[in-house]
Amino acid sequence: MPSDQLDYDDNFWKHILGPQYMKCKPENKKHLLFSLLCYLQVPLLDFLEWTFKSDITTVRTRAGRFLGYHATGLDEERRFPPAVIFRLWHGFGEGKARKHLHEMIHSCAQEIALEESDAIIKDKTLKIKTSELTQDSFERLLTPDRA
Repeated sequence: MPSDQLDYDDNFWKHILGPQYMKCKPENKKHLLFSLLCYLQVPLLDFLEWTFKSDITTVRTRAGRFLGYHATGLDEERRFPPAVIFRLWHGFGEGKARKHLHEMIHSCAQEIALEESDAIIKDKTLKIKTSELTQDSFERLLTPDRA
């Protein structure tokens, strides 16, 4: 089979499972999928890592959809799927998991803060020309209600 396709296609699963599984409730499908991961002894990390590194078109499409922002989604909380997962991880008990999540995002938060501070420093509308600076204009700058 070409390397850009799954080794087990719909026909394989129709033969193995039969069509009745397509009519299952979503919750039952999730149990079936996870029980297969357990039965085959595939660590969840390995499966997720493979999902996001795969060159298989079907897998990349689904991974891309997961990573996308869906602005028209009805459920505002679920418009950005990675945020749903992050919130679940963050609330998954106290202690080490939360600590390591915070460590994981620390460098990203620093990068965002640096980009934002650089943008403010470079913003021409916020520049003060010292040649035009007077005592009165300086006081106006520092007094929020005296624009």
